[in-house]
Amino acid sequence: MKVFVTGGAGYIGSICVEELLNAGHQVTVFDNLSEGHRVAVDERAQFIEGCLSDRETIINAVAADQSEAVMHFAAFAQVGESMTDPSKYFRNNVANAINLLDAAVEAIQKAAHTGRIGDGKIFISTIDDAIRIRTGERGGEAI
Repeated sequence: MKVFVTGGAGYIGSICVEELLNAGHQVTVFDNLSEGHRVAVDERAQFIEGCLSDRETIINAVAADQSEAVMHFAAFAQVGESMTDPSKYFRNNVANAINLLDAAVEAIQKAAHTGRIGDGKIFISTIDDAIRIRTGERGGEAI
């Protein structure tokens, strides 16, 4: 499986990347190295240096990678600092996560239009899709 990992140069992310690679998965690490270290990224992984705050960069990276899964570890985790500078934490941990979700949704939608999706897996790309799946409808047809 191809897995796209944000924050893969950090402590937890880099361990996850190593375990994924050891299990035979292909891994792409996306990290801005603000908290992580390039040397922590396993040599077997593809590395993209970039920031989740740059919407165009993350959208292009996720679309180009064509991963089957996304794992998100790019977050600030210092509790004390989060109390003294909450907006910094909100921007990185919430707004940037939304950028990643938007990139994943856009990549799924592009893949669906180009025929890359169609192996029987169900992908939820919008809340409306989730509702249709939950109620047993999809495009006016029962699933």
